[in-house]
Amino acid sequence: MTEAAPTAGFGRRGMLLLAALLVLGLGLRLVGLSSSFWIDEVDTLVAIVRQPLATIVISYGSENQHPLYSVLARLAVVAFGESEAIVRLPALLFGVASLFAVARLGRQLIDETTGLLAALLLAVSAHHVWFSQNARGYTGMLLFTVLATSEFLRLLSAPTRRGAWRYALFAALAAYTHLTAVFAFVGHALVWAGLRFWPAQTTATGPVRPLVDCAPAPLPRATATALAAMGGAAALALLLYAPLAGDLVAAFTARASGASVTVAKVEPWTSPLWAVRQMIESLGVSPFALIGIAAAGVLALIGTVSLWRNGRRAFVLMHLLAPPLALAVLLTLHRHLYPRFFFFEAGFVAIVVVRGARISGGWLSCNLPGCKVRRTELWGIAVVLAVAAASSLSLERVYAHPKQDFVGARDLVEARAKPNDARVAVGPAKRALPDYYAPSWTKADTAADLAAIRAAAATTWLVYTLPEQLAAARPDVWEVVQRDFEVVAELPGSMGGGTVFVARAGH
Repeated sequence: MTEAAPTAGFGRRGMLLLAALLVLGLGLRLVGLSSSFWIDEVDTLVAIVRQPLATIVISYGSENQHPLYSVLARLAVVAFGESEAIVRLPALLFGVASLFAVARLGRQLIDETTGLLAALLLAVSAHHVWFSQNARGYTGMLLFTVLATSEFLRLLSAPTRRGAWRYALFAALAAYTHLTAVFAFVGHALVWAGLRFWPAQTTATGPVRPLVDCAPAPLPRATATALAAMGGAAALALLLYAPLAGDLVAAFTARASGASVTVAKVEPWTSPLWAVRQMIESLGVSPFALIGIAAAGVLALIGTVSLWRNGRRAFVLMHLLAPPLALAVLLTLHRHLYPRFFFFEAGFVAIVVVRGARISGGWLSCNLPGCKVRRTELWGIAVVLAVAAASSLSLERVYAHPKQDFVGARDLVEARAKPNDARVAVGPAKRALPDYYAPSWTKADTAADLAAIRAAAATTWLVYTLPEQLAAARPDVWEVVQRDFEVVAELPGSMGGGTVFVARAGH
């Protein structure tokens, strides 16, 4: 495939296509924006967003505190009122903006076509749409990580003071949105250090390609700029986190000090295999989904190798280093291994998949009679469009059900229950029903609580979700639920494993 030089900006046609992509992305993300919250969104709203702004910036009560997102969601609620769509508004805007940022990065790295096609892949990606409708900070983390990466690549060859401060701002905002973004910037630092110690060299067999396809800036100037960029990012992030540092340290210390082999076994969500399973389940456990994952993986590998061989080694390395670093730290601290913690890599994945698809399309074209450059380009684009079309089929899973259907569970119980029947939620469902969607319902924290509730009513209606977590946290409650309650309805959700169960029991 012919290697096009990166362009300085989008041409007129490119701008029109990008505008159309952004409109498409916005439209896809508005569908279902007002559907039922899932439990973490309820916790974000009730425990954080409803607090005064002065309290939000000094408190870190749980992992649901994504500080920048919490601040923006609070401002949105104050300005427009409280609803599912309004609380999710910052995620929506960050998600659409990240499409622009990825298109810009793809154009900067390779060419305009790559940038536009990468943005298209994300625009129709079920995962990206899901997170753009999720009242959490993941799309913000992606946006600011991509913007910082773009600035970092510029700083490698053309260090400027303004570029350094832009990098510092974007990196700090990414970290302030979600702490796992820090691993991306550790990857940046390692790549920069590699550039200082591994410049272009010459051996007996020829030149050794450097990490980037341009000459690094003179060492003293580049060093000063890198220190300003990375030091500024660290200083600004620390300044933003300073008001809630005490809560943050306490939360991480408590988890680390309580971690043990037993805990790791009881909590399956600290296992890498569990994280992989969750990612696959979110796409739908079907032969088609598995084939799609395998094909995307092959294209991503082809694209990664191609970028490495064509001098985009800094870009490749910074993204290949970050996930293992994050995984090692999270395993050490026995933190949850949710796939969403690695969402900052979505832009990289889109770009390498597009690259791999265009390379594969070019190979197909050149193995047909009469290979021509234009035909090669068209075949490459056709393969990307086929990938995008296949990916868009997963959108049905996003739209078919709410993330977790607590509203449906509440309405089902209210329609079937008699006035004196007990209505109770256990485990994670307590956050969604008694705390938000059904304030008149009762919580049961222990088996004794559940027994007391049942003793006072002829029939008890019970709602629960995430049985793995319920069984791990309250085995006594889970034993009663399995033994005495009959499941009368299972309400699926678009969140992996997020089915809401409605059960009933008499005396």
